[in-house]
Amino acid sequence: MRVVAILTWGVLAFGIAGCALEKAGKSAIERPSVHVRPAAPLRFRGVNSSSADKPGECDSNSPAHWDGDTLYVFNSAGHPWRSAGTNVAHLDGDYVKCEYDTQADGGRWIECTWKSGDGILYGWYHLEPNGVCTASHPNSPHLTAPKIGAVSSSDNGAHWHDLGIVLESLSDVRCDTTNYYFAGGNGDFSVMLDQGEEFLYFFLSSYPPETAEQGVAVARMAWKDRDAPIGKVRKWHSGQWSEPGLGGHVTPMLPVGKDWHRADVDAFCRFVENDDLRLRRQPLADDHLLLVAA
Repeated sequence: MRVVAILTWGVLAFGIAGCALEKAGKSAIERPSVHVRPAAPLRFRGVNSSSADKPGECDSNSPAHWDGDTLYVFNSAGHPWRSAGTNVAHLDGDYVKCEYDTQADGGRWIECTWKSGDGILYGWYHLEPNGVCTASHPNSPHLTAPKIGAVSSSDNGAHWHDLGIVLESLSDVRCDTTNYYFAGGNGDFSVMLDQGEEFLYFFLSSYPPETAEQGVAVARMAWKDRDAPIGKVRKWHSGQWSEPGLGGHVTPMLPVGKDWHRADVDAFCRFVENDDLRLRRQPLADDHLLLVAA
C-alpha cells in the first residue's frame, strides 16, 4: 500500500480522575470523559520532497524520537528520509535522505527506532527482497517476502550502520498468492522495550503459506544483545520463546480469520483513505500507519 503523507487528526482530550478511598471503605470514582474537536491536517514531509509545500510519498510507520528539544521523524517509501523540528507539527528543519553503510537487493523501510541511554539510536527496517517469485511467476515481479533487519546510528539516523537481518519466516512462499505484495515473510512491525530494559519485543505481521502461522506474531530479544542481534531473537510459539528469529515458527497472538493468500482474506488493518484514519478488516499488508504524538 502507498499513502500520501497527509493525516487528519481529531484531538482527544481526556479527563481522568483517580480513585479516592474513604475511611468508611467506600470509593468515589469519577468516570473518565472524552472530548473530540476538529484539528487541522498534519503533513509529514515524506520521501524525496522537493519543497515543504510539496510533500513526498509516505508508506509504512513513521517512527520518531527526541534528542534534547529536537524531534526527529522518519518517513519511508523503499528508502527512509528524516525530518526534524520543535514538535510534530513543525518538522521544518534538517530534512535529509538517510544513508545505509550496506547495499540491499530491495527496498528498506525504517519502521521503528529507539534511543538508548548512551545516545545511540537503534532502528529496525522492513526489507522487501527483489525477485522472490520471478522464476515461477515472471508476471509478478512485485511479489516479495519481507524480512526484518536492525541498524544503529550515532547521528540521529542520518547515517545507519547495518547490523543484519534478525527476523525472517520459513523459506516457503506462495507465488500463486492472490495478494499483490507478499508471498510470504515477516514484516510490517513495531517494537517496544520493556520498562526494565531487559527485552525488546517485536510485534510483526506473518505471511507464510501456513494459515495457522499467519497474523500478528511476537518475538523478543535481550536488550543487551542490541549491538550484535543476529541469531539473538526468539519467536513466541506454543506458549514459549522457543523458535529462532531466523526461520522459526510462530503462534500468532492475532491470527487471521481466513488465509492471507486467498482473495477473501480476513485480517485487520489500518490505513488512510481520503485523509481519514479508518479501521477495516482487510489484508495485513495494508497495516502501514503509525500515528506519532508530540
